[in-house]
Amino acid sequence: MSDKETANNYREYWNDLKGKDIGNPAGYYLRNAPIWDKAPVSNDIKYILSFLKGHPDISTILDAACGTGRLFPHIKKWNCTGVEWSDSLHPAVANNKYGIKVHKKDLRHEKLDTTFDLVLNTQVMLHVPPQYAKGTIRNLLDMTEKYLMIITWDAGCGAPSADTAALKAGKSPVGDCHAGGNSFAHDYDKIFGELGVGFTKEILTFEAHVMHKTESKNSIYLVRK
Repeated sequence: MSDKETANNYREYWNDLKGKDIGNPAGYYLRNAPIWDKAPVSNDIKYILSFLKGHPDISTILDAACGTGRLFPHIKKWNCTGVEWSDSLHPAVANNKYGIKVHKKDLRHEKLDTTFDLVLNTQVMLHVPPQYAKGTIRNLLDMTEKYLMIITWDAGCGAPSADTAALKAGKSPVGDCHAGGNSFAHDYDKIFGELGVGFTKEILTFEAHVMHKTESKNSIYLVRK
């Protein structure tokens, strides 16, 4: 698939306003948001809250991209802002009950003019096609004053039910991953190196959960400016 075909498919994939197809992630997230809101707190959120507790220098947070606002009830006591680009998801999350401002931006090409102490990017980069990964991370870095935290599946820890060999090759995986043909792995060592940014990495076990029926692994990439 060419870059142009991937880009067109990506936009169509995320901006399907019908949201009826289980293979369409916007519809998937919208349908499951009420279930996740009532589920036990997952390990990625526990990790974020532990990080925030240990870093009292953080007062402002950007959730980019925020999807349906899954993090909002947990980080609302900080000065929070959201960014979401999907035509399907933005109207729903912009009307969130916490009064958190959500901007509509395509993080592959756009960024906010302001900066934040912490930029959170959870379960987003695996959905970004390879040709946009570096630019997306550059925009995320430009919006943080102190910390950037990326939590994602990658080829080093496996995506749920995905073809890891395909992920390592930067191709779409097969299997029943909710992102279907729009999951991608990235060479974060290379990307951060080209951007001249140091980082630390941890592997987090993502327990079997209402979101994902089997235990999986997440990579956590943390940049400290």
